[in-house]
Order: sequence, then structure tokens, then C-alpha cells
Amino acid sequence: HDTMLGLMAQVDVRDQQIVRARGIPIYLEDYRPRRISGDLANRFIRRLAEFSRGSGVVSFPYQYSAWILAEGELYSKKTQQISHTLTIGESGVAVVDLRHLIPSEASLARVSSVSSGLNVAVGRDILLYGDFEDYDIDEQSFELARWNVSGSSRFACMGGAYQGVQGLCMVRDAQSSGDTVSAFRNRIRVTGDAENRPNKNLSLFGYVRGENSGELRIAVRYYASVGEEEFGEEQAYYHTGGDFPWQPLLSDLAMPEDLPQYQDQSSLNPRALRLFLRKSPTEFGGGVAAFDELAVINWQALQLLSGELTLQTPHAQDFLRIEAAPGRYTLQLDYDIYQPR
Repeated sequence: HDTMLGLMAQVDVRDQQIVRARGIPIYLEDYRPRRISGDLANRFIRRLAEFSRGSGVVSFPYQYSAWILAEGELYSKKTQQISHTLTIGESGVAVVDLRHLIPSEASLARVSSVSSGLNVAVGRDILLYGDFEDYDIDEQSFELARWNVSGSSRFACMGGAYQGVQGLCMVRDAQSSGDTVSAFRNRIRVTGDAENRPNKNLSLFGYVRGENSGELRIAVRYYASVGEEEFGEEQAYYHTGGDFPWQPLLSDLAMPEDLPQYQDQSSLNPRALRLFLRKSPTEFGGGVAAFDELAVINWQALQLLSGELTLQTPHAQDFLRIEAAPGRYTLQLDYDIYQPR
């Protein structure tokens, strides 16, 4: 699915010299490029900027476009700080969702805490389309281009939004003969697949609520990153249904390891996945379930937070995994926002 995103370059030339270069973010829909805006544009640009380091340019999101500067050109960087208090339960794990704490054009620069015994990992969302927003600029509204939402039992809805404008609603009543399923259309490749260093440290994260809902399940099916090979599936999430307010869901995924006999062959090893959201009929009457802000998080290695953790910005790592003894902890989070001069 990452191949559906790209940039159109806008380059101004004067006297055979490049005086300005911008990247306009797009994604492909019906084989046509559509300009995108909003949080998806900013997150995609931050990801490109992160992996463009050392290429002779500096890039960052500004007004939903990629600002591209030659090394040495002037820009400004503003650092701001917030405090965030989290509660770690009996599981010993909590996830800090930075998407709801700092602007989408910002990148986390520093994490610190006066508490001891905190282990921290940073992670990036490789799903990208789990907020169910309509980001392309065209005449159509309430689109969910990457999800299978044909029929009347699964659709984009404003009442299903945990954050933003819309989420995914799924309906099934007591008269329905079976489940309704919304599948992510494309396979999602793990970080490092192209370099044959696949990072399979993965979690499914997001938010869900129900109104007289039937049972809810999310299945994860594993694939080779290219080709036809499949490697089974697991049930990553289950809820009995009923009435419940917005609540987070977190599940660590168990993608199979690469096969030793097919080392460095992306077409023969499990390095990609797809999601299948399933809602069963209710026992009586009608019912609805809503999903929003889903993410498939690729985690970096866990490390002890000794004093502070610093990150080079810009980047697209929007999640923190905190492991510690049960209790309340306060983090100091510094983030950077870039602007042209």
C-alpha cells in the first residue's frame, strides 16, 4: 500500500538555477493521482524526510507540502514541550499515542521523566490509513479508498469518529444471517523489507466503541511482501460486544519469522500483512460498532530511559511504548516544528 503514496515535484528555475523546490503529496485512486492534505500528508512527508537524510537536501512538512531545501539553506526550528501523565496497569505496558498530543507536522525530539525504571521504545505507523479520513481533494466525500466498504453494512460515518471527522461504522442486526467484514485492500509491508532487514516487532493499536454491538474481531493475515505466498493468520482482537464507550485496543502481533532456506527472498518470506475487521449480528434489535485511529506499529528496540531519550527530527515515529511496574508516570515530551525562513 505504500506504493500508492508519492510526490509530484514543483521546481522553479531561474537562470538555470533551482530557486525553489516543493513536493506535492498525492495518492493513487482508480490509477489516477489525487492530491492529499491534512494529517496523512504531513505524516508521509515526515517519513520521506527521515529516510532522505544524507542525500544533500533537507525536507520537512509545511502547509501540507514537502519543503525541500539544499543543505545550508536557512530554515527555522521551533521546539515546544508538553507534559503527559499515563497509567500503566497490570500488563506493565502502555502506549502513548502522539497523534493526539502534538501537531501532525511536528516530530518528537526528546523524552524525559523523573521516574526510574521506565523502558521506552519508539514506533511508526505502517498502516497510514487507519484513521478512516477522506484526505484527497476532489468532489467526492466520505471516501475510504483503501478499505473494502461496499454494501450497506460498513461505511464512513461522522458518528464513528474518535478523532477527526469520520471513522468506520459497521452494522449488523439480529435478522442478519452472518458477519460483516471490512478488509484493508492492500498488503502492508514491514519496515526494512526492501533491505532484507525486516522489522517484525509489531503491534495493532486503535480505538473502538459499541452500541448493542455483536461480537467484534480483528484478524491479521500474513503474506510475502510480493507474490502469492500466504503464511496463515491470527486473531489479534476480540470483544464480546454490547454497549461500551471509546476504549483503546492493543495487541502485539506474531508475524512468522523468515524461513532460513529462503534467506533474503521477499517473495517467499512473511513480511507483509492485511487487516480484516469483523462484526457479528446482535442478539436482538440493531447494533453498531465503530473503529477509528487504527495503527499497525513497527517498534524499534526497547531501551531503559536513563535521563532522556533524544531523536533526530523530522521523522514519522508517532508512538511510544512504555514498560514499567504498574502506576502513574509523567513524561516530558519535546517536539520540533520546522518552517522556512
